[in-house]
Amino acid sequence: MDVDHTRDVAVVTGAGRGMGRAVAGRLVERGWSVVATDVDETAVRRTAADLGPLCTAAPHDVRDPSRHRAVAEQAAAVGTLRAWVNNAGILRTGTLWEQDDATMTATVEVNLLGVVHGTRAALDVMHRQGGRGDVINMASMSAFGPLPGLAIYAASKAAVLSWTLTTAAELRHAGSPVRLHAVCPDGVRTDMVAENAADRGSAMIFSGALLDPGVVADAVVALIGSRRMIRSIPRRRAAAARLTGLVPSAMLPLIGVTAALGERNRRKALREPA
Repeated sequence: MDVDHTRDVAVVTGAGRGMGRAVAGRLVERGWSVVATDVDETAVRRTAADLGPLCTAAPHDVRDPSRHRAVAEQAAAVGTLRAWVNNAGILRTGTLWEQDDATMTATVEVNLLGVVHGTRAALDVMHRQGGRGDVINMASMSAFGPLPGLAIYAASKAAVLSWTLTTAAELRHAGSPVRLHAVCPDGVRTDMVAENAADRGSAMIFSGALLDPGVVADAVVALIGSRRMIRSIPRRRAAAARLTGLVPSAMLPLIGVTAALGERNRRKALREPA
């Protein structure tokens, strides 16, 4: 079958639910062909069925580099790969001493190495097909500063941010027109957050109003074709988070106050007694 090189194709990982599904939906609305992927094959096939003929599904464990390459080739068989959204991630809250080895390993493998493998696969196909495109990596506002209860998650997202900026510099130095971006949202109203709400370690997620996944999806799509490298949502919370990261010793008392507010909000969300 001949490839329609006039058709713009995007890959969205972790599109079985939450932000990934919302991003895939926004792209389809704009006429993109989308390869939606997820480790949960049933969920991602449901996404594709709901979004219509422009969306196809692919089972995809982002810890496996070979699966990234297979997904990239699937996208290339549809048209020209112009966007790749590394959205797949996992969240497990709790203190360092509460989490087991498997949880910490999986967090790094999915949240960080999944982005690394996805970026490499996307670049291979984008360069082969002409060089232009955008890779958008889902980081987090937790990348900017200390967040009790989110240590390994925040570390993985800080690494995603660093990886994105460094690889973007490498690409520019090499003369590649592919652009890399990182999205750093505050807490988002997703099933993943809800699944951790019963754990006290999730309190910091609830210290601000949870974002709607559609708001994040709009920000992701807006980055395609732009020169902006980091998009933080909302900006006012990002400024405070960055300040905390710059002077953590001076800000530790404020972190405690924020955590207490988050705990009250968490209990309210669960309707638990104070």
